[in-house]
Amino acid sequence: MSNRVTMKDIAKRADVSVVTVSRALKNHPGLPKKTCQRIQKIATKMGYRPNPMLSVLMASLRRSRMGKGKRAGRRDNPGVDRNGPVIAFLFSNPNPEQFDDPGMPLGAMFAGARARGAELGYKVERFRLDEPGMSETRMRQLLRARSIPGIIMAPLVDPIPEVDFDWSGFACSTIGYSYTASVLHRVANDQFLTMQLAVEKLVARGYRRIGLVMHRLSDERTNHRWSGGFLSLPLLRGKEAARRVPVFYWEGETPAEGPAGLGDWMKRHEPDAVITVHPYVPEWIEQRGWRVPEDVGLVDLDLQGRGRTQRAQTGREVSGVNRRHDLLGAMALDLVAEQLHLNEQGVPNRPKTVMLGGDWEEGATLRALWKAGSGVEGSG
Repeated sequence: MSNRVTMKDIAKRADVSVVTVSRALKNHPGLPKKTCQRIQKIATKMGYRPNPMLSVLMASLRRSRMGKGKRAGRRDNPGVDRNGPVIAFLFSNPNPEQFDDPGMPLGAMFAGARARGAELGYKVERFRLDEPGMSETRMRQLLRARSIPGIIMAPLVDPIPEVDFDWSGFACSTIGYSYTASVLHRVANDQFLTMQLAVEKLVARGYRRIGLVMHRLSDERTNHRWSGGFLSLPLLRGKEAARRVPVFYWEGETPAEGPAGLGDWMKRHEPDAVITVHPYVPEWIEQRGWRVPEDVGLVDLDLQGRGRTQRAQTGREVSGVNRRHDLLGAMALDLVAEQLHLNEQGVPNRPKTVMLGGDWEEGATLRALWKAGSGVEGSG
């Protein structure tokens, strides 16, 4: 006979129903906090451990219910009964039309989270914090009233708004580094490895004087992971690749014509390739008299987002890295699902960051400076 402690055992000890035990172990918002804590304490003393196979079964049942609901032609249900638990995709963005474009970061992240949620038996819905009349307190009340157990906090856009949200009672995660008011579990692009990937690609093509053009805030927000990957260039290729040029930073508002001093930096250091995360750097460089890629190569480290905006406006196929915002959205959903499985809520004591590398994509803003096997500079 198995000695595994069951919910029925806990219910008998706590003098409540099995349904109440199940809800208490999940910190159900419909139960008083003290009741949840009392039952959880009893469960811990009795040595209760969730059955992992039962969790797999319940996820399968959620997926099945969602599928049946769709086949029956049901409308989206605001609750959790028909379509499985709802995970909130919380955002504050003056351009919500980005959700309609899977090529933009916000649209890609939401699409990735929604697809992953469907695989796990969850329904992902958008909730906008900056809509007229909305506040953090009102949003929390709305989510609690709908018994929504989990939240994904989407990246915020500059200027970063203050988001004073009470995360207690929710399994939560965030994407990127823009939200810092509370330290949540987070998913992010691995900027260090993404930068190293770009450097490796450039060096392999024969580029040697590699420069980095970046707004200082973009680097500071990632704890200097961008510049850290860039400054590791000599360690990647030794003395041959050690002729990097100083990073060009600019601060404050970005003029339409680009930051002051960029042309002087180009003249002084004569980079043969420039790496950036800003979409209009190719135009800024060409406005100052350099041709891309004939005079200087260009790599964009965010092709799925702003880089595609620049492509659409100029028709230029940019070389660079697709940071896979869709997969970041899926990973953020996984973090929330994991917390729900472990009955974890609120701001974590030991927040973790899950990082994802990007994919290199060829474009038309680089050329081969060295003929294969000759060591002689080619004409491009």
